[in-house]
Amino acid sequence: MLSEADSRKALERAFELRERVTLPERLEIEAMYYRLVTLEKAKVVQAFEELKQTYPRRATYRRALATEHTAVGRYEAALRESLEAHRLEPDSVMNLAAVGRAHLYLNRLPEAQSAAERAIVLADVSPWPRYVLFHCALVRGDAELLAAQRAWATAHPGLAMPDLVLVEAEEAMSAGRLQEALGYLDQFDTWATARGGPVVASMGRLRMARWEVLAGRKAEGLRRLDGESRRGIHPAARIDAVKVLMSAGEFDRAARLLDEVESARGLRRPEPEDTFIKAFRASLDAVAGRAGQALGRFAELEPFELGYAYGYIPLFERALAHERLGNWALARAAFEKLLANPTISSGRKLLPLAELGVARTLAREGDVAGSRRFYEKFFERWKNAEPGLPVLLQARREYHRLGAR
Repeated sequence: MLSEADSRKALERAFELRERVTLPERLEIEAMYYRLVTLEKAKVVQAFEELKQTYPRRATYRRALATEHTAVGRYEAALRESLEAHRLEPDSVMNLAAVGRAHLYLNRLPEAQSAAERAIVLADVSPWPRYVLFHCALVRGDAELLAAQRAWATAHPGLAMPDLVLVEAEEAMSAGRLQEALGYLDQFDTWATARGGPVVASMGRLRMARWEVLAGRKAEGLRRLDGESRRGIHPAARIDAVKVLMSAGEFDRAARLLDEVESARGLRRPEPEDTFIKAFRASLDAVAGRAGQALGRFAELEPFELGYAYGYIPLFERALAHERLGNWALARAAFEKLLANPTISSGRKLLPLAELGVARTLAREGDVAGSRRFYEKFFERWKNAEPGLPVLLQARREYHRLGAR
C-alpha cells in the first residue's frame, strides 16, 4: 500500500499526464486531484458535471456529485443527483443510501427512513443505510429503531467500524456523557492505528482533545493536544489542532497554527473553498474587534455553513462572533439556525452549546422567561450528563442568577 506522500505524488504525476488518457479517465483524475491536492471543491464538481453530461447513464458520476453537494450543504442538489442515480441503478444499495442521507440532512426523516429501509432489503451488508437509520432514531427519539441498529452494529463490528462508532461518540457527547464519548473515540483510535493510518489516528486523538475543551475541561484537552504535538502533527491534521485551540480560546496559538496550515498547503491566502480557514480567520477578526472584516468573511460562508463536511463550525463560529461583538439578536438567530437543523450528524455535539447560546443571548436582551426555557432545554438534553462537567456547572450558576432577578 502506498504511503500518503507517495499517493499524492502519484496523483500529481497523473494530473501532469492527464492529456494522454481517455476523456473519462482525464476527468476522474482531475476530480481526484482537485479534491485531494488543491482542495478546490468547485473544480471537483465541474469535473463530475462534465462526466455526467458526457456519460448521462453512468450512475457513479451522479452519486459522486451527490457526495460533493452534501459536503457543502447543497442538499436539494444532492437529492436530485442521488434520485437520478437510483433511477439509473435501482438495485444499488449505495444509491438508495445516498437518497436517504439527502433526505436526512433536509430534515425529512420519514423519507430518509424509507429509503434506508429499502436499501437494507436490497442488501444488509452496508453500514450506510444503518447510518441513516441511526440518525433518524436519534433525532426522533425512537428507542426501538435505535436498538435495532445497535444490535446490527454489534453483530457486524467489521462493517460498523468506524462510521457507526463515530455516530455513537457524537451522540454521547451531545448528551454530555464525555467519558463515554471518549471511550468510543478510543475504539476509533484502535481501528485507525491498525487500518486508518497515522493521519486518521491523529485526527481522532485531536477530536478527543477538542471534545474535552468543549465540555469545559480545557486543561485536559490542551494537555492532550500538547502530547499529540510532541508526536508530530501531520500537516493534514493541523486544522484539527486549530479547532482545539479555537474552542479553548487560545487565539494567538490558533492564528500561528493557521499560518502553518496555509504554508503547508502552499497558499498565500486561504483557497475560496477552504471553509475552516475562512471561518477561523473570521472568528479571529471578531476577537480582535475587526467587525467589518469578520462579518464580511462570514457572509461569504453562509451558503455552505450547513455543509456536512464542516460539522456546523462556520455557523457556530458566526454565532460566537456576533456574541463577542455584542450583536445579541444576530447571535441568537445563528444559534437558532443550528438548532433548526439537528440532523447534520457531523456536528450534533454542538446542539447543547447552541441551546446555551440562545439562553445567554436572550438573557442579554432581557427576556428572562425565554432564557430560562432554553436553559431548561439544555438541562433536559444533559439530564444524564456527567455531573461535574464545567459547562454544566456554569450553566446552572447562570440559571440560578436569572432566578434571583
